[in-house]
Amino acid sequence: MPAEGVTAPTISRSFEKPAPTPVPADTATPRPVPNPAIEAEQITYKMLVFFGLPSEQITVSQLTRQLGQPDSVARGAVECGSQLSDDLPLPGDMWYYGGTQYEVAGNQAALGAMDVRNGRFSGKLGKLVLNQHTTLQDVARVFPNAVRSVRPAAMSAALQEISFTYLMGNGETADGTLNLIFDRGKLILVEHWFPC
Repeated sequence: MPAEGVTAPTISRSFEKPAPTPVPADTATPRPVPNPAIEAEQITYKMLVFFGLPSEQITVSQLTRQLGQPDSVARGAVECGSQLSDDLPLPGDMWYYGGTQYEVAGNQAALGAMDVRNGRFSGKLGKLVLNQHTTLQDVARVFPNAVRSVRPAAMSAALQEISFTYLMGNGETADGTLNLIFDRGKLILVEHWFPC
């Protein structure tokens, strides 16, 4: 179960945790299709580095060895949009370490979202530092076009979101995106998102 007092909804996207004031699923803002004219800045998986977190697909025993037992678990929360191997059973679970989330199915786990608010975890996207001090202005210095695509976040219209598409080695773009979620201009969450 998620944190006390918050009901775990069944979600159709891999990495959503109920926000402090959740938006009902039937009224949630759908994620718009990226506009290539605006989002000219694409990223590669190699550009993204996490500090203090296992970021690759790992086993559940490796995850618990590195981070311990989760604070809470939302059982069956990942119905589709999984980033784990196709041969793993769905629905999968979402494990929460505070606001940091791991998708878990079978004996495999993958990072879904990194909460940077308490300073425990951080990362880098190319030259952009991803921590609790990162602002929209910092993003604009490294990715000026991306800031032009700021929109209300899918998890709460009170938050802002910037999405990056991943460029694969073959020149194609990946189905998923990397989303940076901001609260009043300060980074709070780095999220992997995959469509159903």
